[in-house]
Amino acid sequence: MDYIKKYFEVFIPGTACNFHCHYCYLGQHGVSTNQRAQFNFTTETMRAAINRKRLGGSCFFNFCADGETMLEHRTLEFVKTVLEEGHYALIITNGTVSNRIDEVCGWPRELRNRLTIVFSFHYLELQRLGLTDTYFENINKIWDAGCSWFSSMVQCEEYITHYDEIKELFMSKVGVLPQLAKYRDDTSQEIRIKTDRPIEEYFDLGIKEFDSGIFKFEKESYMKKVSEFCYAGEWLLYLNLCTGEMRGCYGTKPLGNLFVNPKEKIKLHCVGNNCQLSYCYNGLSRMTMGVIPERKVNYYWWYRHRVTSEGRDTFSDYMKEATSKRLFETNTEYTDKEKKKKNKEYVRFNRDDSYFSRLTLRRVCSKVKKVLTISSNKK
Repeated sequence: MDYIKKYFEVFIPGTACNFHCHYCYLGQHGVSTNQRAQFNFTTETMRAAINRKRLGGSCFFNFCADGETMLEHRTLEFVKTVLEEGHYALIITNGTVSNRIDEVCGWPRELRNRLTIVFSFHYLELQRLGLTDTYFENINKIWDAGCSWFSSMVQCEEYITHYDEIKELFMSKVGVLPQLAKYRDDTSQEIRIKTDRPIEEYFDLGIKEFDSGIFKFEKESYMKKVSEFCYAGEWLLYLNLCTGEMRGCYGTKPLGNLFVNPKEKIKLHCVGNNCQLSYCYNGLSRMTMGVIPERKVNYYWWYRHRVTSEGRDTFSDYMKEATSKRLFETNTEYTDKEKKKKNKEYVRFNRDDSYFSRLTLRRVCSKVKKVLTISSNKK
């Protein structure tokens, strides 16, 4: 078994989508949803850049577009390349692009074993477009092909009123329930949850209705600032598939380009104790993969998988074993002395970075505003 040495969150900046969900993050920012991604590099260049020797071993690549991932014409081409190079991959899709699903099912078994598909469940759009049966047919194709999978649904008020029928639909079609994802307000500085309910009630409702492992994690980690030493920037990397630009995490300074000069060693800088976010709002993959060793959580697969009443698991034994060793077990942690050095290096690296400076300034201004508000109320 080749265990995972690095985790790549792969961003595809194409906004083309066949759905128009009311909670879409693009819609929150007023972004058009009809632009196809423009790839700057050939597949051969990409393949040369991701060989296991250069990356330090097998890696996990998580693919997601701004729009529908499988509508981008070269996405599957690169996913297959990743798998052929001995890595692992995950694709997030709305599950309705059937010709792409059929293409995946036709790949060699040894590639399908290392692939996971996340089927985002957009109930109202599936109903409006008459694609509900197509969605579940494609899940069963992927399952029968030996890939791992799970369904994910955003918890929003519009869906809560349909929970009984959604649960009945899933149990009748695939025998398991979907996992739940929080409804993020991406326009808020702190990336808070978009709900009028008290936060605890919001989470408890979803956990009660769906017993979602993902939602249990989200409840435990929501708005908990990361103060521990984080290896994002070394063990975890954020990659723009079209440009090749690589960052340590969201909003951090670019580390370089993965696809330019693919024979050169990759330059890395871990975030360490310098996280500028209010909390790790996409922390499920990071924490469960082991990017922050001090955060004691269960395995990556444990939060995502489901098992039917007959004992059929949505995750294959192969993927469960592959993700049962965390990054802090497959890599070497720094000593306290080395951590101090890495923190200083990261601060120097980001010293002239405008985003890092603006984000720090916004956090200071936010605290000052709260102090002034409190003082004003006391008067």
